[in-house]
Amino acid sequence: MRSFIIGLFIFPMLAFSSPDEIQNIFTFGIGIVSYSVTEKESTLQQTDTTVAQGTSNSSAQTATTSATSFFMNYEFGQKDKRSYFVKGVVPIMSPDGTGVFLGGIGVNFFYNSLPSSYKLQNAGTALFVQPKYRIYYGGSIGGGNLIYNTKSAKKSDTLIELSVHGAGSYNFDRKWGGMAQLSVGKTFGIASDAFGMVFFLGTTFTGEIL
Repeated sequence: MRSFIIGLFIFPMLAFSSPDEIQNIFTFGIGIVSYSVTEKESTLQQTDTTVAQGTSNSSAQTATTSATSFFMNYEFGQKDKRSYFVKGVVPIMSPDGTGVFLGGIGVNFFYNSLPSSYKLQNAGTALFVQPKYRIYYGGSIGGGNLIYNTKSAKKSDTLIELSVHGAGSYNFDRKWGGMAQLSVGKTFGIASDAFGMVFFLGTTFTGEIL
């Protein structure tokens, strides 16, 4: 899963680098990821030998997973109040060892007319035009791994995630800024489904990393 997230970031950094014109943005930070999990009844198996054949007392179990998580976001392809991004989320601290590993790709839509810094270069002179703040919303799709606890055991499930978000950022100077983002998401797993909320605070870096 970690290799998948790393590869997800390296490709757009190389393929969509922007030494001129619109500048790409790298964001990293920490936040809270919280999901309510419901197991699918079709995946439950009866293991109680005292129950007569043909009957079952199994029912779908529910659980809650919450973890302080590290997130990364690389934004590229800015054009016409729109940009694309890849994201990665990794849990770093949880009281019960639960959390969500996520990687995905999505799109942002901006209220600003300029989604990122714009670099004009002529005869060795560079001029930067930069929005002081950005307000935007969007959505993403991705995949990952969910770790959660039930009354009987700790479990893991592979999932697909759909999410929508709203966010805002403020540029302190030409390179660095801060951002806040709130998102809600729905996951569809092999053994469970989940619904959750994510809140992140982060730092933005405008320009090329590689």
